[in-house]
Amino acid sequence: MSAASDTHDVPASDYVSALVASFLGWTLDAFDFFILVFVLPSVAKDFGKSIPDLALTITVPWPSVPWARSSSASSPTATAAACRS
Repeated sequence: MSAASDTHDVPASDYVSALVASFLGWTLDAFDFFILVFVLPSVAKDFGKSIPDLALTITVPWPSVPWARSSSASSPTATAAACRS
């Protein structure tokens, strides 16, 4: 059997499991983001920062997440961190 023909032997239940797992991962990712938004005033108080300052640290890298996975210093996340300090 070749590798190409092996890809068609995947049971449908595996596809359903992958779909459910990805949905749950997405849901938990959204959940932790919104929990942080709800506790932002407490976090700002604990770190001695203003709410807009912390909101900026959440917002700046968020639209660029696919590009922020790079470990280079020129990544948008590194740029946002430099702007915060």
